[in-house]
Amino acid sequence: PERLGQVPVSGRPHVTIGITGALGVGKSTFIGRLARHLRQRGRRIAVIAVDPTSPVTGGSVLGDRLRIMPSEPDAGLFIRSLASSGEAGGLAPHVAEVGRLLAAAGYDITLIETVGAGQSDTAIRKVADAVLLILMPASGDAIQFAKAGVYEIATGFVVNKSDLPGADTTVRSLRDALEDERPIWQVSALRDEGFEPLCAWLEQQLAGARTA
Repeated sequence: PERLGQVPVSGRPHVTIGITGALGVGKSTFIGRLARHLRQRGRRIAVIAVDPTSPVTGGSVLGDRLRIMPSEPDAGLFIRSLASSGEAGGLAPHVAEVGRLLAAAGYDITLIETVGAGQSDTAIRKVADAVLLILMPASGDAIQFAKAGVYEIATGFVVNKSDLPGADTTVRSLRDALEDERPIWQVSALRDEGFEPLCAWLEQQLAGARTA
């Protein structure tokens, strides 16, 4: 970390987007689809997937990367799994420093997937320019996240698995629970639907970003 000041800057705008949400909402599949859509727009994308560490063995499967990897090699897509190593807040040690290195390497957007503990994944706001909270229809997460304060760190909300019944109801309930006009998107990572409005929003974030 002490040598980061020696890393040359890329001179390109860069944004770091945190992806958080409870286990089972489909974060990894969602990130894989989102990364592909952003690559189709010509953006260089880096993904940091934080995997949980076993409290018993201290090991980590690092399996999220397998769900994110594209079917064909892509030089413009970098994916790295990091073990949480017991770090609080859903992140891994030195994840902020890794993000800075990726920005310096010329990636346009870095996507950081938290460990998936849900209500405790709040540390991401300190290292990301924006945070997307992933939900799914009829999951009950709306009330739980509101109680835990995770809503406060979210820049926007994504209702994944919107091909399932109850997606529209979840969006309405979420909008009623919010006291502002933060964006809400409905997507289906399984069917690869609904990503274009979200990608357009991310392009706006990149347009207003500082150079790395």
